[in-house]
Amino acid sequence: MKKAVYALGLFALTTVTSCTDNTYDLSKDNVDWSMQTSGDVLWLPDGSTANAMLKDLFSVSEGQNLKFIKDPETGRDFYCMQGDGEQDATVTMPTATATWSGAVTIDETSTTVDLSNIPGFLRNEKTCFDIENPIIFIKVDKSAGVDFKSFIALTNVKDGSETLKAITRNIEEFKVEGDCSGENARTFYIAAEEVDDEDRVEWPEEYREATWVGLDDSKSTLQDMLREMPDEFKIELENYQGKGSGTVDLNVEYLFYAPMRPDNLFRLNDDDRADGFKSDLKDVLFEGMAVQADVVGDLPLTVRLEPVAINENGEVLNDVKLTIDGKSFVEVPGDDRTTILVRLTATGGKRVSDFVNRDQNYFDGIRFDFTVKDPTNPGAKIFSDMKVRLEHMKMGVIGVGYDGN
Repeated sequence: MKKAVYALGLFALTTVTSCTDNTYDLSKDNVDWSMQTSGDVLWLPDGSTANAMLKDLFSVSEGQNLKFIKDPETGRDFYCMQGDGEQDATVTMPTATATWSGAVTIDETSTTVDLSNIPGFLRNEKTCFDIENPIIFIKVDKSAGVDFKSFIALTNVKDGSETLKAITRNIEEFKVEGDCSGENARTFYIAAEEVDDEDRVEWPEEYREATWVGLDDSKSTLQDMLREMPDEFKIELENYQGKGSGTVDLNVEYLFYAPMRPDNLFRLNDDDRADGFKSDLKDVLFEGMAVQADVVGDLPLTVRLEPVAINENGEVLNDVKLTIDGKSFVEVPGDDRTTILVRLTATGGKRVSDFVNRDQNYFDGIRFDFTVKDPTNPGAKIFSDMKVRLEHMKMGVIGVGYDGN
C-alpha cells in the first residue's frame, strides 16, 4: 500500500487498488512542519504524497493475466487482460470424401484458457467489469489432406462449476482448408463485433489479418462471461465437419485479449486509512477535526471518496461523524485538481477527543472507502504511468485544549 507519513498519524493514499507496501515519509522531504492557525482550527502545514503510480498499485508480476501492452501510437504501456491455451489433436477422415461430412473425427476437442492468476482486487466481490469487445484469438496449424470446419463453444468455469456458455454463430466462419502449416497457419478471432483495420494496430502482430468469427446473439456474450470473472474459459469444438482423406496433425493456439479502458470498468473498490490518533493526540482536548487536501491526477475516471471513523481494531466507529460539504461522500474527477475538506464531529454532545482518549473502542483513525467508476474521458486507455496524489494536505483540530492531569 502506498503511504505517506503525515502529521498526527499515517495519511495514506491509494488509487484504483493497492497491493504494494512502499512508504513515503514526508518528514524526510524538506517539509516545513511548523504549526499554523486559521480561525478556530489549528492546522499542520502543507505536504504532498509521492505519486501513486498505477503500475505499482496494480502490482502486476510476470506470469499474471493482467499485463502491460505497449501502445503503438504513444509508446506508453496500457493494461490488458490476457490468458492462453493450446490444443493438440489429430483429424481423421476414415472414408475419402470431396464434400463436407460429419464422419470426421477429432481426438482432442477441448482446452482451457486460464484466467485465475490475476491481482487480488479483480477477485474482490465488489469489483465488476464490462469489457467493450473482448477477443479470443485463434491460430490453427494443420497440414494438407483433411479440411474441417466447426462451431466453437465457450464455457465459464468458476469454483469448479460450469456457468455461462457462448457459441459461435456460423460453422462456415471457422473453416480451415488446405495447407495451414508453419508460416501458412490460419488466424481467426472470436468477438461480439468485427474490428476495423485501423483499430487492430494494438493487436499482437500475428493476428492483425485474422478472420472474424461472430457469436450467436441468443446465447451469452463474452462480455457477460467476463463480468463474473471466471477462473478459466473452456473452449470446445462442436458439431464439426470434414472432407478429404487420411489423418493430419492439428495444433490450435488460443489467446484471450481484453484491453482495459475506463469506459469498460463498472467499478473498482478499495479503502485506505489515516490512523494512530490515540498515541499522537493523548491528553489533547478538542471539539472536532478537519482534513483538507487537493486530489490531483491524470486518471480518466471519477473517484468517489467516503470517509468513516475507525477504532483501534480498524472497525467502523459510529460515534464520530465525517462529512464532506455536508454529505457522507464526494465524487471528484481523477484527472483534475479538486480540494476536499473532511469535517469530523462527535455524536451525543461530546467532543471528538472524548472518543480518542477512552481506553477501549476508541477513535484511532479515518478510513477512506473509495470507488473508481464512471469515465471522465470515455475511450481513453488506462496507461501504467497514470497517477493520482494528494497535495497541500492539512490536518487540523478544532477547539483545542490540553489536559495536564
